[in-house]
Amino acid sequence: MAKPPGTTTRTIVKPLTLGGLDLRTNLVLAPLAGYSDLAFRLCCRLQGGVGLAVTEVITAAALNRNVARTRQFLLTSPEDHPLSVQIDGGDVAELAEAARRIEGAGHAVVDINMGCPVERLTQRGGGCKWTTNPQQAADAIHAVSSSITIPLTAKIRLGWDDDHITAPVLAAALEAAGVAAITVHGRTREQGFSGRVRLAGIRDVVDAVHRVPVIGNGDVRNPNDARRMIDTTGCRGIAIGRAALSDPWIFRDTWSVLTTGELPSPPPFAERLAWVRTHVRQLVAMMGERHGVIRFRKAGCYYAGSLGLDRHYKRRVSRAKDLDDVETILADVARGHHWRPLNRRAAPIPIPDGPVDRW
Repeated sequence: MAKPPGTTTRTIVKPLTLGGLDLRTNLVLAPLAGYSDLAFRLCCRLQGGVGLAVTEVITAAALNRNVARTRQFLLTSPEDHPLSVQIDGGDVAELAEAARRIEGAGHAVVDINMGCPVERLTQRGGGCKWTTNPQQAADAIHAVSSSITIPLTAKIRLGWDDDHITAPVLAAALEAAGVAAITVHGRTREQGFSGRVRLAGIRDVVDAVHRVPVIGNGDVRNPNDARRMIDTTGCRGIAIGRAALSDPWIFRDTWSVLTTGELPSPPPFAERLAWVRTHVRQLVAMMGERHGVIRFRKAGCYYAGSLGLDRHYKRRVSRAKDLDDVETILADVARGHHWRPLNRRAAPIPIPDGPVDRW
């Protein structure tokens, strides 16, 4: 193990406690639309360091109607614990009913999405729309938390835009209403995923609450980013999303750096490739061969960056029709095909360009 470059001290952290739920670490696998299924969560958990994983966002109305796709999002296993189910919606009664269903199914945590900038959610009163009315958001949290006994958390942003930074007021109101933790993405709704995360904004949220833990989120691409966020903002936990797509070891490495100051040796290429194979097999087991391989195509292409593979590999993966196709491609990679120089970290997962209201 080696110390991260440029650092000599360690950050003192403790595992998080959400209500009465004790986590193993202070690191959360954040929800990623199109990726955060059972197979991906299990692959990340296998590497160690994950304290809590969160599902893809599910609309409360769809969950209450027991829509088939919603059932897919809720697939879990004993190894996938503790699991937080993230729900979205602007109707408090719908949110409360969905929360009761989540508790009834045995899940550990309910998380309400109050931070997503996507218009299809905000125009229905959900997502980041909640940041525009802190008292209304607090009333919703109180109503939902009163209907369940498991911890209720919320994810927010700094505000709607630079003229409406509401996160500190919102966080204080949510704490008073009974939330067990608050995750804050350090950007406004207007920013979407552009620009840099604002650590000062996360710090303001930390200063606004007294009891509940604040979990910082945004631009954490490596263990040093996580340590910098904790040191700068005082947040007690870190939620990591896109970086885990190419580096599921980021949770193991970050927990080690935060608690010991030591960075574990990187996994050898063969271990990384074995993880890719495990992921696709988990998807096939979960969804069947056809749908599992189709689901894998996007993630498989993204792994090219962290594995140092060329565009020909990506083209083959994007056309894979069955598990044999994928296994053949990975066998070719193991034999040294599709290599290119690897001189930088993989780029983050692409984010749509243009105004947020067109997303």
